[in-house]
Amino acid sequence: MTEQSAKKDTDEVVMVRKKSRFEFFAGEVLIYLAQIKVFFWVAFLISGSLNDEDRLVEFLSTRFNDNSLSELGYIILGTIITFGTILAIQKAAPETVWFDEVADEILTSISKTIYFFGSSVTGSILAVSLFIYLNPDNEAPKPEFWLSLSIVFGIGSFLYGCLISYAFSHKKYVAKPSS
Repeated sequence: MTEQSAKKDTDEVVMVRKKSRFEFFAGEVLIYLAQIKVFFWVAFLISGSLNDEDRLVEFLSTRFNDNSLSELGYIILGTIITFGTILAIQKAAPETVWFDEVADEILTSISKTIYFFGSSVTGSILAVSLFIYLNPDNEAPKPEFWLSLSIVFGIGSFLYGCLISYAFSHKKYVAKPSS
């Protein structure tokens, strides 16, 4: 192997500044809020700027149905099974830097799945809340109910996803607090 070909096979070393815990948390919050905003705007635009109840209901039926609650449980169970499988393979396999990096990326990406599901539900519920506020209906639950539901669901999904993200990335990307 010549020196020229050896240089082609070697990547440059990249220095990554570790974030403080606050920077990590703030970044995760902004990522999650951006995803919520995307799904809110999708519901807003599909429903003709929240003017077409039928189109809003049709959109929401793709997000929520009789299986939504069990789907949430399955997502949580699926993440736990995936964690266990990846960690078991990582323990059983011979130590390789490559597989350890791939396993870390897989485990870290699971938080993004939680964010995706949580933000789609939260953004959609926020659209419902605003729709009911703009179009009062005595039969529908008050907008405050939907707003509260979106906040509770949104915070719960964020915390689950953020804790997963932190658990599998803090050693690599988050600086230890100075004593």
